[in-house]
Amino acid sequence: MVYLIFAVNVLLYLFVSLLAARLFYYRGVRYKALRILEKLNLNESELHYSLDHMIYFIETEVPNPLILDAGRSSLYFKQEFVSALYPRVIGLQIYVRLADNNDLLIGFLDVDQIGFPQLSELAFHDKISENELRIIRAYKALHPQTQEEMLDEVYRLCSQ
Repeated sequence: MVYLIFAVNVLLYLFVSLLAARLFYYRGVRYKALRILEKLNLNESELHYSLDHMIYFIETEVPNPLILDAGRSSLYFKQEFVSALYPRVIGLQIYVRLADNNDLLIGFLDVDQIGFPQLSELAFHDKISENELRIIRAYKALHPQTQEEMLDEVYRLCSQ
């Protein structure tokens, strides 16, 4: 009986840990990133980022009929994490939901490739560590407002 209670408690702990891991990861990254930005006397709204290193799996030089037919509202992100128990975001996959309810992967953004000109300059002068830069990149990549801005940029690029 004691072994059964122990096994149930272990399974319950693992289940709750797996469900809450990403939430706690985001909250931890947010807290750390805001503290780092405060230390650097920067505001998160002042951070300008670059998506130059985004990898596209579709043609972006001409307007793409798949994207135009689907519309902006059908674009969405899937966050790619390394681990389930101790998650760490490594990238964002950009999908479009087509009219036949199939999802098409149209791009991938590696979190380490998000460019921040201000932070890169600070990193060059050793005022911010690579780990702190990675935390800020992860925070901005997971922030809902930033994701919406990125999706707007992807739609603009694919529909021009």
